[in-house]
Amino acid sequence: RRQPVVGRETLPGHSARAVDTFSVDADGHYHGHVVLSGERWQALSTVPIAAGAEVHVHYVDGLTAHVSTDAETP
Repeated sequence: RRQPVVGRETLPGHSARAVDTFSVDADGHYHGHVVLSGERWQALSTVPIAAGAEVHVHYVDGLTAHVSTDAETP
């Protein structure tokens, strides 16, 4: 089967830029927004992310990109 060339299946592995400083919720997850492939996405991380930081996309669940500052750690 050929690899997808468009759509959210192509986003894991890409870099994105944090639009705002992520805020923490009661479960200890950090929520914010990133610009990914020219589009603004909701984002979720297990580590704090500062506005303007480069992040790496690990996977996309619905309309939320799961990101971190480390390319290896989801």
